[in-house]
Amino acid sequence: MNILESHILSRLAAKRHVPAAEFPNCAGTLALLIQDGCIERQSGELGDVIRITDKGLQQSVDSRAAGSS
Repeated sequence: MNILESHILSRLAAKRHVPAAEFPNCAGTLALLIQDGCIERQSGELGDVIRITDKGLQQSVDSRAAGSS
């Protein structure tokens, strides 16, 4: 997992739902995380929202544990 993916998952792990607009230049990385099943993009009246999945939450925890050792 690269630094940007780790940052996105860490941010989502803390908030659970984040407006997609908060990641304006990360379309490719978001697409890869969606493809890997780590996040979901949901459309709503207020715009797209990115939500972390259980798999993404686990990868975020694993990434933090690896970084602290």
